[in-house]
Amino acid sequence: MSEATKGKWSFHPYLNGESFDVEDEDGVKWTVWNYSIGVGEELIAQVSARTPDGRGYPSPETQGEALANARLMIASKDLLEALRPFANYACDVPCDPCDCHNCAARAAIKLAEEGEV
Repeated sequence: MSEATKGKWSFHPYLNGESFDVEDEDGVKWTVWNYSIGVGEELIAQVSARTPDGRGYPSPETQGEALANARLMIASKDLLEALRPFANYACDVPCDPCDCHNCAARAAIKLAEEGEV
């Protein structure tokens, strides 16, 4: 698996929170908002939101949801590192894995690193 982009993730300094209007082939117009994530000036990801009328790209339906998703993406590297100490502890009950916090931490780390649990 490839590693995530190195460096501190944050909202991109220039490309964040921009909106633009789109017109489809039927002449219907809607607005799309972009939240851009970067390391410094390097763009690494974008989250887009369309207007809530059902038109637009297959992405979050509201601007607030797109912003919340972008914030979660920015925090993801820090959250992953915060989980690592819990993954080192043994399972709280004899059946491994179970639904204890330690097993949940191991599963989340595996999902982030391998894409599956």
